[in-house]
Amino acid sequence: MKKRIMVFGVSGIGKTTACKAYVSKNPMAIYLSMGTLMQEIKQDTGERLRLRGVDKIKADQHLLGEVLDKKLSVGSFEVALLDAHSVIDNGHELVTVPVEAVALLQPNAIISLTASASDVLARRTGDTRVRPLRKVEDIEKQIKESNHMAKSYSERLSLPFEEASVTESFDLTPLIKKILSRIG
Repeated sequence: MKKRIMVFGVSGIGKTTACKAYVSKNPMAIYLSMGTLMQEIKQDTGERLRLRGVDKIKADQHLLGEVLDKKLSVGSFEVALLDAHSVIDNGHELVTVPVEAVALLQPNAIISLTASASDVLARRTGDTRVRPLRKVEDIEKQIKESNHMAKSYSERLSLPFEEASVTESFDLTPLIKKILSRIG
């Protein structure tokens, strides 16, 4: 049975890098970015989608489930890593993604990635992608809130949860092995 593992963390934490590195070493795994999927659904840029109002951002999250099901219905894979945000910085406040929207994605497990706020800031400023620029203190709060939300999804949906701190040599493999041993 195909397993869906959601990988949460703030923008610049290293989700994409970690997921793509795992997939490159595991041919029966695939990677999908929920942000990219949302851009396809809405036919808009991530930046414009991120800057929308709270109600629109939350409503948009509910669109992902059906489209994700269609994308995952084709192809041969055992594990789908779903790169996602539990909180979205819309430029004014942190918007929390509703647990109902996460449930529609039908995850089998949740991973929350954390890192030092200064490392996240360095990644954001050194990246070509448009990312919210914040002070280290603000990023620290975002990381804590993101992790808190990921844990709460796990609890409310009764899903296995793993948390890890991203460093330069970070590898998702041990976490995914641990999760797969728990969910079969």
